[in-house]
Amino acid sequence: MALPTNSSLAKKHGCNPVSSNCVVWQGPDLDCIGLCHGDTISDVIAKLAQELCDLIDLVSLAPTSTTPFDFTCLLQTGQLPPENIHELIQLIIDRLCDQIAESNSLEGEINSIEKQGSGSSCPDNCIMTVDDCFQYTNAFGDLVTTMTLTEYATAIGNKICDILDDIAIMQGQISTLQTDVSNNTTDITTLQSTTVTDADLEYTLDPLLDPTGTPLPLPQATKVIENRYVAEEGAVGNPNIIYTNMIKSSGFTSETRLANPGQYPTMANWTSSPANLAESYGNLSLVTQDLYDALKYVLANLPSGCGAIVYDYRAILTTGPGVATVTVYFDGTVGLAGFSDCLAVGSTLTISDSDGNSTTTSVPIIATAGVTTGFAVDLTTTSVDETLTLTVTTEACLYNGSTDTQCEKLLTYTLSATASCPSTTLQAYNTAIQFDFNPDIGYTYVGQLYYLGGVTPTQIITINAPVFPTDSKTFTGLLTNTDYEFELLVVDGSGNITTCPKTPISTLTVPCDPPIQNGVNPIAILTT
Repeated sequence: MALPTNSSLAKKHGCNPVSSNCVVWQGPDLDCIGLCHGDTISDVIAKLAQELCDLIDLVSLAPTSTTPFDFTCLLQTGQLPPENIHELIQLIIDRLCDQIAESNSLEGEINSIEKQGSGSSCPDNCIMTVDDCFQYTNAFGDLVTTMTLTEYATAIGNKICDILDDIAIMQGQISTLQTDVSNNTTDITTLQSTTVTDADLEYTLDPLLDPTGTPLPLPQATKVIENRYVAEEGAVGNPNIIYTNMIKSSGFTSETRLANPGQYPTMANWTSSPANLAESYGNLSLVTQDLYDALKYVLANLPSGCGAIVYDYRAILTTGPGVATVTVYFDGTVGLAGFSDCLAVGSTLTISDSDGNSTTTSVPIIATAGVTTGFAVDLTTTSVDETLTLTVTTEACLYNGSTDTQCEKLLTYTLSATASCPSTTLQAYNTAIQFDFNPDIGYTYVGQLYYLGGVTPTQIITINAPVFPTDSKTFTGLLTNTDYEFELLVVDGSGNITTCPKTPISTLTVPCDPPIQNGVNPIAILTT
């Protein structure tokens, strides 16, 4: 059935109204659009219209989901994308012309370089800008940044040769390191899997522990360190003794300060309950500072002149083999500000014994008061007999130039006769040395054990109340088959020290330690 026609419209245009469905395509088949001979004009127009729409979509420049055109590579900075096919074609032509121009320019540069290279000036006179690592400063102080092509090639060749040499050296070093690592690995494996002997593990002790510097097997070295630790603990005190004595300082917690108001716990940095020696010492330091401030105030308000000088005058006698020295001290003297010695050499110092023999010298009081080492006088070259009671007299004379004041005072100190070295017997065992001696009443004795030739005792035993008539003490934990030296000090009530001669003695290799048991007697016995 034919479709209806718009007769009014056809009449308006003077046409005879005929339906397009009634008109047939008499042309040939058009496979490209699927049109066949005999199709109606409606089918022909619809297919042509669809192809036209598809063609419009295909050439459209507006990006859509089906035709997403990206002109980024064609556009220059600030340039807008083309809006139609004419602008697109022109943009492509412009970009093509730019590429042709650049190609021509590059070709010109290449031709120029080829012409330069073919001339007589290259390669010796071709100037090249060199890399930073090849630049250098010439004899005139100018930075050289260019070379001829030949020079540059030579420099590059030298650099490559240096690099090759460095690589060869590094390869040798790497090989050595690899060998060392392999050896270390082997050594570690050996240590992990085997048991070494004493001789394989030697340790050189610090000179303070072993002045000889002789390497010792590790177990013996450990014993030396242990002995030193025991000696140090004997001098300082074990932890129980330290804590016991720390409690003594707690008495200051309720005391009133002397230099400032308030009690000691109100001082800055005060530790209310000290838990160790450092904290206890810190509290005592604060107490000392308070006492110092109080004393400083008192001294600052003392009368000036000679009355302000308070002498702390004392002397100590030290004797031993070839030694007889009297040391005079002024280090506790106060009120010396503004004063100097009347004479440059100092004041007259006289030392006399109870038989009337004497020696005289000069002691600089101001200089001696400023040090804790005192002023020593050697008696070995004098007629003074150090075994007798000594009288040490100083005719002190000080002068204050600002007040034109001269202060004189006679200072006297008596040193009682020192005791002689007692008879001593040494007994050696494999890890111990015992000493027996006959003490005198009123003296303190100090036994000191050294490694042979050493300057620092490895063990010290102090006997404040010796047993009469014979006292016996033992150094334990010693090294077997080791050379030692024994020394005995005799100290009187004034602190004067008599040093007895050192006696060499060696520990044994036989396992025989005191106390003697089962009738086994010591093998080495020395009597001095």
